[in-house]
Amino acid sequence: MEIATELQGNQIGRITPAGTITEFPTHADHGQPNQIVLGPESTLWFSSNGDVLRMRLDGTPLALTNGVWAELKG
Repeated sequence: MEIATELQGNQIGRITPAGTITEFPTHADHGQPNQIVLGPESTLWFSSNGDVLRMRLDGTPLALTNGVWAELKG
């Protein structure tokens, strides 16, 4: 599986070995996601306009609130 950022589309993309592409919105205001890495607990960490954000591999966005990472409800 490959992971990529879509800078202008404000999305994170997942590409399977079979070539299936799935895109997930970052839910960041005016986001331009880049500099992505796979972090602990199989979460994706990426920067977007100076913010550091996290997303689960299934596309669930996570937000840091009061020092705790939790699912972002949109």
